[in-house]
Amino acid sequence: MQNYARVIDGVVRETIATEDGLPPHVHPDLVFVPCPADVVQRWTLNGSAFSPPVVPVDYLLAYAAKARYRAENKNIHVAGKLVAANRDARAALAAEISALDATPELLIDWKFADGSWGRVKLADLTAFAAGISAYKQTCFTAEKLVTAGINATPPTVTSVAQIDASFNSLAP
Repeated sequence: MQNYARVIDGVVRETIATEDGLPPHVHPDLVFVPCPADVVQRWTLNGSAFSPPVVPVDYLLAYAAKARYRAENKNIHVAGKLVAANRDARAALAAEISALDATPELLIDWKFADGSWGRVKLADLTAFAAGISAYKQTCFTAEKLVTAGINATPPTVTSVAQIDASFNSLAP
């Protein structure tokens, strides 16, 4: 399989992949050059070298913050249960912990993130809160490391894909 890029003013505008060179129906005014398979639109060609597009630092930093927010609000497994970890769920959990403080052995009904119900007491809710807190800290640490990579000289994090990989690797 051979890959070709149509480049205008140094920027890849489209790519095609063929088995046997450029097809004969390609208009002669359209100039395609051979390229690696990973080259896509918006890459640049400088001489004979293709480069991915440069993503502005401000965009990467904002994207990292949003990726952390998405990650920290996922449902997570704590003590064998799937627990909602979004902000509303954390607030409800904190309220119940506070309410049960005077009666720690009282069993209450609790709905888990998978839709199942269980009877829990203060110790269970405290364990859920601790698990969520630990996971949140993992998310913030990941954002801190990604941000350091974006701001490094030279930068070690330069793409949305790298940021996504950092947060997708977290085990909720």
